Amino acid sequence: MTLHSVVAARWCWLALLLLAGCTRQAQVVLTQPFAPPSQRTIELAGDEAYYDQGADGSRILMGFRLPSSKDGPRAFAVFLMVPDEPGSYSLGPTSEGRGFLVQELGSLAGKATFVRGECRLSGGRRFRKLTLSATCDDGARITGEARLEQTGPEIRRFERSYAADVASLRADTSSEPGGEDADADAVRRAPMRPRPHVSQDDADGL
Repeated sequence: MTLHSVVAARWCWLALLLLAGCTRQAQVVLTQPFAPPSQRTIELAGDEAYYDQGADGSRILMGFRLPSSKDGPRAFAVFLMVPDEPGSYSLGPTSEGRGFLVQELGSLAGKATFVRGECRLSGGRRFRKLTLSATCDDGARITGEARLEQTGPEIRRFERSYAADVASLRADTSSEPGGEDADADAVRRAPMRPRPHVSQDDADGL
């Protein structure tokens, strides 16, 4: 089976879940032209797919383990800030939608900010459907869909863990996400370092 067939089959699977009204699900394809061959195209799927509303719009969080790990720690996270209302929004540092990708494990661990792209939100209050297509400042591209469930605690924990990075997306960078449910796993961090860039020549040699 070709890669195109595999991707198409998985998109169909996700679409069926969305239509059937199943719980939260997310599936994306991460393309990294600069990465070692085994990491240039990665399919990620998981059930960490959340959104919540606040004074400055909606925040969206998707988390993914490594494709080969069913029970391991989160390896990738996508965080977005968009207006509250369903609709289509452009993505970029000065756009109505802003966000970043964090790789938490591996040799390419670090943050990549979305510099262009688009996301589309639809649905009601408890669940919303997200379609995402974004390009990062390191040249990576992420595309996919998700069925997001409205919830606050998971997003607030992420915001505390990546407080400086989240603050950089806000118009008022002096505001930091707080929360009444702080825990030992939600340690406030300094800004996440950019993901290391691997040149095409170096990648071909790995």
